[in-house]
Amino acid sequence: MTIATRAKIFHNLAAGKGYERHAGLQSPTATYITATAASGLIGCAVRYNNIGTTFMSTLQGITVPTTSAPLRLISMVTHDNGNMILLVRIYRFGTVDLTAIGNSFTHDAGTFPVTRTQYGQVSQPVNLIPLFQLTTSLATTAAEVRFRTVLGAAGYTNQANASVVGTQTFVFPSATTPAGSCYIPMLERGDSGVRDITNVEVTVVSTAGVLEVYGMELLTAFHSGGVIHQSVSDTLFRGLGLPDLQPAVATSGSITSHLVQLGGQNSNAFPMSYLTAVHDV
Repeated sequence: MTIATRAKIFHNLAAGKGYERHAGLQSPTATYITATAASGLIGCAVRYNNIGTTFMSTLQGITVPTTSAPLRLISMVTHDNGNMILLVRIYRFGTVDLTAIGNSFTHDAGTFPVTRTQYGQVSQPVNLIPLFQLTTSLATTAAEVRFRTVLGAAGYTNQANASVVGTQTFVFPSATTPAGSCYIPMLERGDSGVRDITNVEVTVVSTAGVLEVYGMELLTAFHSGGVIHQSVSDTLFRGLGLPDLQPAVATSGSITSHLVQLGGQNSNAFPMSYLTAVHDV
């Protein structure tokens, strides 16, 4: 039975179906190169779980128990420095070798789209927001990429399940953009999300640089005001249903996924967060 009331929440907690998790969240880099118009104007900090993580070699998200039933987020408490905070699940599409000109994207083995039960309908595709994250710093030259192939084949599948040949060129904001830097690249006019990214063309190479390409699923958002502030997000009355912390299901195969926080690019805070969730029955 889907959780829909506070009474049901307390019933499940009393039955031992609750879950509480502390996480120390840290951005892989504290050196940010501000996004420019050519890089979409939106830079961000993906905050991974620093418990058991060595940046950048080993990245892990906030751990949640594996269960066959949805794990519904009830609330989240975060100590932060006054930024808008998003709790998101990210799914990796693949990697780009920024030192190789042309079709330099390697798609991961898992098949997209990822699907969830949405509005009572099972196996509905989840539309994701694209995310770029450097895992190896650039050197010498600011790399440039776009969502297509050299011969003009489609670079992504949009929210309407249409194949799209990208015309927007993403230019990294610095020739020495550091590892851990994250940006939200531009899509074509009218597109609000992607179901899959299939091709990335490198039009200008750097002498070093590896890019990981993700898609973000927004779970909940809240703002912590002030210099140091504790913010509480109560998800029960913030939408049509409690967010599911478990990853969406791949069409086939296995997909790399992390539960993380997304913060402003200029935030150097290391927030501490507490999640409280409960299982459906």
